[in-house]
Amino acid sequence: MFVDSDDWIDENMVEKMLNKIVAENVELVTCQYYEFWEDSGNLRLAHIRGNLLGKFDRDSIIYLLKTNFLFKTDIRMPGVIMFLPAKLYKRDILSGVFDSSIDVRFGEDQIALTEIFYKLNSFYIMEDYLYYYRRHSNQIFGQSDDRIWKMAPKYINILKQVDKNGYFTEQIKAKAYYTMLYLQRQNLKKENLPISVVKNRFDEWLKALPETFDLDTSHMTLKQKYRYFVLKHKLLWLCKYL
Repeated sequence: MFVDSDDWIDENMVEKMLNKIVAENVELVTCQYYEFWEDSGNLRLAHIRGNLLGKFDRDSIIYLLKTNFLFKTDIRMPGVIMFLPAKLYKRDILSGVFDSSIDVRFGEDQIALTEIFYKLNSFYIMEDYLYYYRRHSNQIFGQSDDRIWKMAPKYINILKQVDKNGYFTEQIKAKAYYTMLYLQRQNLKKENLPISVVKNRFDEWLKALPETFDLDTSHMTLKQKYRYFVLKHKLLWLCKYL
């Protein structure tokens, strides 16, 4: 089990998860979690991903990997809670997962979990909220500065290497596009950075992830398709008004 140093857990979390892993005879159990927003002191329930609950065998795990494990378009997030905490693991499935040769400080949990789920035969998603995840303004998640523009493509490309069976081909495109969309909107609309600065970041992103605009747009609304067209043709000056 992993617990971040600034988070906390329900006092019965280990007992409940251990009982579940034994009763269901699975290799991994994951629970739901609360988000504690340190700046405001608010505590809220994090969303259950697509209402996925219960037991998953190997076939359903492969289906999950192929469809929305990494990115679920309707919520623009992974289909499974993609951080290492809030889970109880059997020791064997962690063997060989943490490759010290991988140098990444952004998205490392998703890389590790991809390796785990690639060899996982069974797991169980509980409906119990047992983990408390602390959110604060200094977290790297949610930032949009130059280092994130550089680190995000690096970690997405590592995911492509880990995904040896090509399960993530379409999900990678969606993740690349919507991550870039978030970053440029933060830079242009919230931070009001010069277009030239954002364009340089944008160009470097496309060099690293050329598949960003190889996305199926059939699910998009008319407004979303227009935004996609504007970005694809690098009309960044229009993005402030979208």
